[in-house]
Amino acid sequence: MSSRGVEIVRSAYEAFNHRGREEMLEYLHPDIEWDESDLPARRPGVYHGHEGVIRLLNENATLWEDIKIAIDEVIEGEGDRVIAFIRATGRGRNTGVDVELASAQVWTVRDGKAVHVRLYLDREEALQAAGVKV
Repeated sequence: MSSRGVEIVRSAYEAFNHRGREEMLEYLHPDIEWDESDLPARRPGVYHGHEGVIRLLNENATLWEDIKIAIDEVIEGEGDRVIAFIRATGRGRNTGVDVELASAQVWTVRDGKAVHVRLYLDREEALQAAGVKV
């Protein structure tokens, strides 16, 4: 994976944080598969296409206010994969309590667009999924 994939992943998060959550769609292939099935509340947790990602973003917005994504690290994986270690921060919509979720996302980037994103709660599992030796 070239640094272009890393740039695309960083740009998608930047768009989410600064231009609006749906603005990240320009970095996602129209037929993207976004998998958050590692989160217990997200079973089955697989979202398809831009409509599915918008549904996911809207679900998150019903639970959290002021959602931001902090990037801890983005590294190249094997082939067309990129790993992003991130922290989603916000405030619980019903509780007003500050919330943070640290996770890893393995992005598969082809022809300048993400075609697959999978969330992992375990760093080593994400590294292995991206073909990085642990």
